[in-house]
Amino acid sequence: MGPESTYMYGEYVPQKRGGGKKKLVLLIIVLAALAIAALILFLVQALNKTPATAEEFIAAVEERGLAWEDNRAEFSPEDQALLETGICARAGGWQAEFYQLAGTSAANRYFSSITSFFDAEVPSPRASFHASAGSYAAYSLTAPNCSYYFVSCIGSTVLLAIADDGCKGEAKALIKALGY
Repeated sequence: MGPESTYMYGEYVPQKRGGGKKKLVLLIIVLAALAIAALILFLVQALNKTPATAEEFIAAVEERGLAWEDNRAEFSPEDQALLETGICARAGGWQAEFYQLAGTSAANRYFSSITSFFDAEVPSPRASFHASAGSYAAYSLTAPNCSYYFVSCIGSTVLLAIADDGCKGEAKALIKALGY
């Protein structure tokens, strides 16, 4: 008796073969359709994003009990020339920063420098995400110790957040509230 039969109830019962390839092709088609739908949804959402203002950022962090400060003085004079607004808010276990830059190219360069820094800081993340469409880009990663790193760019603004594992939910809530 070959691999085409199975021993069942004291006798060999022939097994029907086939259909496996059809099921696999159908599964691939369904998964591809879901991936395309998710991509379209992401693109629609990304292209409709509008940047927050410094005032909106300040209101959102104050609502969450975070103290904030203007942090432009921490940058070099060359970087200050490109930085219209720089605000940092901190609380126990997490921080968020908001930047309004001189233009989208300056914001994109700053976004790239932050993602490079995060990649160097956490060379083997547990999870990571990077996406961009139009004038929107987002990047996040979760470190092996479950710390959370996030940066997003909409137009000429950049929002970043870093949170310990216990404060990750608060950081994500702020990000969502600001639409990044």
